[in-house]
Amino acid sequence: MRKRLNFRSLSLFLILPAFVQAESFDYRAYTDQHMDIGPKLENGVLSGYWKNDFAVIEGVIDLTAEFEAHELRAVGIFDSDTPPYIRNSGSQWNFLGVGAGEPFYAFPSGGIPDTLPYLGFSTEHPSVGAYEDFRITLTAMTGPQGGVFSLYTGASNVFMNTLNGISPEEDYIDLQVGDHAHYNWAFSLPGTYDLTFLFEVFDAMGTLSHSGSDTFRFHITTGGGYDNYEHWRRTHFHPDDFEDDAISGSEADAGLAVGLPKHFTNAQRFAFGNNPTVEFTEVEIDSVLYPAVRLTLRKDTGGLNTFPEVATDLLGSWSDDLTEVESERKRIRHDPGLERRLYRLNTPPADGPLFFRAGAEIVSEISAD
Repeated sequence: MRKRLNFRSLSLFLILPAFVQAESFDYRAYTDQHMDIGPKLENGVLSGYWKNDFAVIEGVIDLTAEFEAHELRAVGIFDSDTPPYIRNSGSQWNFLGVGAGEPFYAFPSGGIPDTLPYLGFSTEHPSVGAYEDFRITLTAMTGPQGGVFSLYTGASNVFMNTLNGISPEEDYIDLQVGDHAHYNWAFSLPGTYDLTFLFEVFDAMGTLSHSGSDTFRFHITTGGGYDNYEHWRRTHFHPDDFEDDAISGSEADAGLAVGLPKHFTNAQRFAFGNNPTVEFTEVEIDSVLYPAVRLTLRKDTGGLNTFPEVATDLLGSWSDDLTEVESERKRIRHDPGLERRLYRLNTPPADGPLFFRAGAEIVSEISAD
C-alpha cells in the first residue's frame, strides 16, 4: 500500500526568519580533513568523542575542539571526483566483503585524497592523561544489508572486520597514552553505518580503571541523494529515535530530536535541507527581464519529487510555468542530493503581484495488515 504525502512548503513570501537561519541538529556532516575518535573521562564516566583538528563540517572548517559522538557523522562522498577503490585480486583481500574488481569505499590512512575524512584514533584527551594503556574494541555494527566494515593497514594487518560477525577477542586495537594512529576505514556498500566501540583504560599496573561505550555514525554515498525518506531518517536521527514516528516521522516537528521545536516538519527538512534559503532575482533574455527565484531542493532521491511553483493570486491556482537556468545549478556537497537551483518565468510577467513557492511530494511505502 502506498501513501502519498503532498505538501507545499516554503511559501517564499511568508517564510519565517527561523526557517531561513542555520539550524543545529545532531549528526552534522563531517566530510573532509582531520578528525580522531578517542576516549575522554568526565565526572568519572568514560565515553567516546570526536577530536577535531580543523575538519570541514557542513561545508566550512570548524574550529570547535571536540564533539560528542551523536553530534557528527563522517560522510564519504565517492563521486566522479573521488571514485571508490577497486578491490585487488587475491584471497588475502576477501575480508573487504567484495569480489576482485568490485568497488569498495574507504577513508585512507594517509589522508589522500583530501576530499574524504582523514580519520584516526587517539588517546590524547587531557582527562585520560594519567593512564597508561588503552583498548578500543568494536562491539556492534548496524548498516545496509550485506555491508561489511574493515579497519586495517594492509591485507596482513586487519584489526577490525565484520565479514563473519564481530568478535571482541579479535576486533580491537591497543594504544598507549598520547597515541595518535591512522588506519584505512573501509565499507563494502554505500549506506549508513553505526559502529559501537568499547573504550577501556588501564593504569600502570594493568588494572582496568574505566570503561564505556559510544556509537559513531558513518555515511557512505556515491554523490546522489538518499534511497528514500527512511534512509534519510536513518541517517539523521539517534538509534533510539529513528523508529519513533513522534520524533522522526515525516509529520513531526524537525526540532523534537534536539529538544527545541523548529516550527517546520521533518518532511520539509528532508525536501529542502537544514537551511532552506531563498533569493529573488531576475534573468535577462534578449534585453527582457524575467522574474526568477533561487532555492534549495533535494534531487536524486527515491520517493521524493521537488519543484517550484508560481502564482499571481494567493487564492487562485499555482502553476509550474517556470524554466530552470541549468548553468546556475550548484550541488550542496555536504547534504547529499541537495541542490541550489535558479528558476525563471517562461514568459515576461504581466502587471500585478507575483508569488513563488517550493513544493514536494513524498511517496511512502506502508505495509498492509
